[in-house]
Amino acid sequence: MITVLVDGCLDPLHEGHIAYLEAAKALGDRLVVNTVTDEEIWQKRPAIGPFLPRASRLAVLRGLRAVDEVVTMDTLEALRTVKPNFYVKGKDWEGRLPAAETQLCRELGIEIRYLDTVKNSSTQLLKNFIAQVNEHHG
Repeated sequence: MITVLVDGCLDPLHEGHIAYLEAAKALGDRLVVNTVTDEEIWQKRPAIGPFLPRASRLAVLRGLRAVDEVVTMDTLEALRTVKPNFYVKGKDWEGRLPAAETQLCRELGIEIRYLDTVKNSSTQLLKNFIAQVNEHHG
């Protein structure tokens, strides 16, 4: 069985993520999605935070046909626990994946694949939404 691991915020989930998850699933038999904690999203987006709380993100992701399992853990822990054949990230991560992730994948024999399917940024979508709300309410 070929296992694929996708890792990220996925908040809010949008059509680019769906294409990304479906393309990742096509690489193997089992797709495991690791979504980060709310605290990690606050660190990444301190002015916005999570759009959906962790429990909601998990429920939405579990409802997608391409997704076989959803977990929430540190990325390195997910790589060690899931032991995927493929670790999939968006093309925007190519050349900037944390060294610890690259090294652990090398040690565990995990192939890293970068997919160019996500055309939207969740953070930018949220910023645009906030700007629209602020403009509407003047």
